[in-house]
Amino acid sequence: YEYQSESTWEMEQIGLKSASLKSRDGNFRITIPGLGKDYWVILAETVGVPSSGGNFEAKDAFLPVYGVFSVAPGLTKAGQITYISKIDSKNAELFAFDHNQNSWENLKTSFDASTKTATANASKFATFVLVSSK
Repeated sequence: YEYQSESTWEMEQIGLKSASLKSRDGNFRITIPGLGKDYWVILAETVGVPSSGGNFEAKDAFLPVYGVFSVAPGLTKAGQITYISKIDSKNAELFAFDHNQNSWENLKTSFDASTKTATANASKFATFVLVSSK
């Protein structure tokens, strides 16, 4: 079967061992702890910011937005998100949208201005949005 998509995506089978998924452009990576058994996990560029309700303005979101999806149960321990951007602002924050709960979480974010890299820990699969009010 062939699946035609307007955005890029990657699919990996993750099982007992920790594994990393990286976006095709190399700007987003999630390291996922072992899941106990094999599950398929998809990392995809999404076509925009999920529904409103996040504690930020959509105009302040850095594109692309990345989603990590799976039928696997929640993560047994937090996965690490790494997002390389073009943002110069020191107040960059990562937000996670949980599609199952239809809710937003503001992730505790570290931002390295010299490499323009935001890092955070995530406790679940979600759509991740990097935001900076510049």
